[in-house]
Amino acid sequence: MVREMKSTVRTDGPKPCSALIQGAIGLPGNDEKVSSDPIMLSHGALCIEKDRIVAIGDYTELTQRFDPAECYGSEDHLILAGFVNAHDHVRAPSSVELGVPDDLLEVWILDLMRMPDLDPELVSTLAHCQMLESGVTTVVNSFYQPTAKRYDETLTAMLTGAQHSRARAVVTMSTMDESIIGALLSDVRSQLPNGLRKQTDQFLASRNVMSMPEYADLVRSWSVQTDFDRASVIMGPVSVHWCSDAMLEQIWDLSTSLGLPIQTHLLESAYQRDAANARYGRSVVAFMNDAGLLNERLSCAHCVFATPADMELFAAAKVSVIHCPGSNLRLQNGVAPITDMIKHGVNVGLGADSMAFDDDGDMLNEMRFAHGLHADKATGSPLLSKTTLLGMATRNSARAIGMGNQIGSLEIGKKADIAVYKSQPRNDGRRMTPSIDALFSSDASYGVDQVFVDGELVVQNGRHVKIDRDQLHAELIQAAEKKLRDSKSFDGFIHALKPFIRQHVNNRL
Repeated sequence: MVREMKSTVRTDGPKPCSALIQGAIGLPGNDEKVSSDPIMLSHGALCIEKDRIVAIGDYTELTQRFDPAECYGSEDHLILAGFVNAHDHVRAPSSVELGVPDDLLEVWILDLMRMPDLDPELVSTLAHCQMLESGVTTVVNSFYQPTAKRYDETLTAMLTGAQHSRARAVVTMSTMDESIIGALLSDVRSQLPNGLRKQTDQFLASRNVMSMPEYADLVRSWSVQTDFDRASVIMGPVSVHWCSDAMLEQIWDLSTSLGLPIQTHLLESAYQRDAANARYGRSVVAFMNDAGLLNERLSCAHCVFATPADMELFAAAKVSVIHCPGSNLRLQNGVAPITDMIKHGVNVGLGADSMAFDDDGDMLNEMRFAHGLHADKATGSPLLSKTTLLGMATRNSARAIGMGNQIGSLEIGKKADIAVYKSQPRNDGRRMTPSIDALFSSDASYGVDQVFVDGELVVQNGRHVKIDRDQLHAELIQAAEKKLRDSKSFDGFIHALKPFIRQHVNNRL
């Protein structure tokens, strides 16, 4: 009888892996609640193989089990899941830098039309680079263009820029057939002087609206694109009450057939709330519920004026809300009732909206701002814990866009989207112990050291490994200054309209 020979090759030696990162690790809590505390693994390490996390555990143990090609971190580092900026518009330089000051939302939207038309590929590259350097690995770009040809061309350029940065890009392919600008200008038309009224009529006549069939064709095409390896698309009306009922129905039907999530702006301003109430004869959220538009594929940005009844409908349908605290204040809309939403069981994510409070797209600073903003009026004590905010910026934001099983937490098998923070020596020479509290410290004792997306190192020593952000920013500012000098006539038209829009909005409140 021939005996089968067993292999004598050892199989218990160290396994090769792409990288090992040492540091304290913030792991997800034991449930899916936004307030679930992360488990801090001190003296930890994490191993990456290609684009996935393959091991998490004690540093000494993992160094014995794995033979990494590269090593990062130290006992002074903190390792977290990369932030998911769940609502943005990917603008860079900022609107303020491009001559559009913060203002009442509806006036500001009109004023945005004065912004110079810069190269969208370079804009996207800079914006994603800025966010990567603050620990953001996934950006949800609320994208809109009014015509089909420009839509396709600009979206291609934007995703080319994201590809250059190596960020994970999720594009909300937005549309509308009842423009807010058109509605506002039509409302004030009768009040305008004859010359300005004529200019306004000419301007409105020149505007084109993309048809629903054109939009549907674009979505179908982009939903199967293969040219951009870290890009995906979702759908959405720019805002619900800026779309006809027929368009809303078709968007939701297409979303269902393609299996795509939806994101929309909702209840961002008091004017929007009142306009929607007048249109539907009830809360826009109640209308959406009656029309079958509330489901767990839907995320709604802002919701500053959501009522308790709205929150109950959100929670029952598993709708997510994206909190944009800096934007809400800068555009004079107030503070969203996020703590009440959490109490109602609503999944709440976090977005910078290209209007973060410090105006540089830094999500960590936005989290620090939100921590101080939401406080008990009587005691001044924060109502949102640091761990709650961390969950909003990672796990909950990922869940809101239908990617909770891929990104948003450090777990074996998930994408290796990772932000590594390094403790900086304080004035007395000591270093802070790696912790969530240290991350939120106002003395900036922690800063981004490395950022990985799909296991690829894209930020090293706090700077992008390939892109000189400062140089690109300077180039875009120079290009903007030239374009602004050439647009004086249109600027004058917009400036002349702004007082009428401001008065109209204020009269409605």
